Amino acid sequence: MTEVINWVKEHYQDIINIVAGMVAVASMIVKLTPSQKDDNFLAKVVAVLDYFSIFNPNGTKVVKEEKKED
Repeated sequence: MTEVINWVKEHYQDIINIVAGMVAVASMIVKLTPSQKDDNFLAKVVAVLDYFSIFNPNGTKVVKEEKKED
């Protein structure tokens, strides 16, 4: 397991680039097809990726505030 973690740590930029490339190609394909099913599926995939992103769509960094307990 530690081998996998170390590999991901060493290649995280490559992984991010591959995922971004796949989303870009999928976006182009989706725009070429008349079906809305693939549009909806890609929107869900992008929403999941946005959830894990540390940047807002406009490029600013997300700052998550800690919730205060009263």
